[in-house]
Amino acid sequence: MKSIIVLLSVSFLVIFSLTNCSKSSPAPVTDTLTYTLTLQPGPDEGQNTLVTSDLYAAYNLNANPDINAGAWTYNSQGGGIGIARTYLKFIGLDGMPDSAIIISAKLSLYGISSGVAAPQGNSTEIDNSAWIKRLTSDWNPDSVTWNNKPSEIDLHKVAVPASTSVWNNDALDLDVTQLVDDLLNENNFGFVLEQQTEEIYRSMSFASCKVADPAKWPKLVVVYKIYKH
Repeated sequence: MKSIIVLLSVSFLVIFSLTNCSKSSPAPVTDTLTYTLTLQPGPDEGQNTLVTSDLYAAYNLNANPDINAGAWTYNSQGGGIGIARTYLKFIGLDGMPDSAIIISAKLSLYGISSGVAAPQGNSTEIDNSAWIKRLTSDWNPDSVTWNNKPSEIDLHKVAVPASTSVWNNDALDLDVTQLVDDLLNENNFGFVLEQQTEEIYRSMSFASCKVADPAKWPKLVVVYKIYKH
């Protein structure tokens, strides 16, 4: 009789443990796969578009080969102060599986030796540190202007350090992990590069996806994992 009671008690405990596990824990993991996705699109798939206020507020400047964030005067052209921002989107992110868990995401922007958007180059005697922020509405690189620019959000914004040289100043491996995770959980509308302080005379420039050298195109490296059950 005693042995039967012990057996029943053990059986009850085992069944309870299995039931409890299935309710509060994921199914047993048999394998974990880790992938690295490197996106560095050129003119055909890359989306980097500059917009500025004031004189060019109604113009689409997608042909400009620079990524720029700044604030400068248009005095010589009869205008006032123009604020420049650049929108970036990596459409290759849309092909990632829904089950992907982001481990890291690093954005690299590469410096230029001369500028179209900002012929004066990077400002170094005044703080030109910038932000990378997530966009919360869609935009078209062929029609976006300052007047119809997309909305943005400060949540998880990433600082871009101030330039240390007028030309050829890179911003490498910026940690945008949380931003990428956010846009994959919401919508991939991309990012904006803008000055932390949008006042004259601040300027920061990088190469866009339109330059001839592929090594200079903006690059996003995403490491993610997928659980196999």
